[in-house]
Amino acid sequence: MRGWRREGLAAGEEVKAATDPRPASDATIDANRLLAALSPQERAALTLCFGDGWSHGEAAAIMGVPLGTLKSLVLRGRAKAQKMIGEGTDA
Repeated sequence: MRGWRREGLAAGEEVKAATDPRPASDATIDANRLLAALSPQERAALTLCFGDGWSHGEAAAIMGVPLGTLKSLVLRGRAKAQKMIGEGTDA
């Protein structure tokens, strides 16, 4: 199953949004706002590594970037997110 997921993402297929009819929790809404404040590459790197559980190497391959670049995107995205959380900023 993991190989199928990798092929779908690598091919640029869109990920379908959840169709759960229940309203999103405040934490989910806050996380979405926080992610929206990041650059698209930072958001993708964090989502692949922390949301989807891919390793840094796998995420780098999926995004088509060198491993060092992926690691920088993850660190920069985490730092921005932590700063926004620490400041209590509405993202």
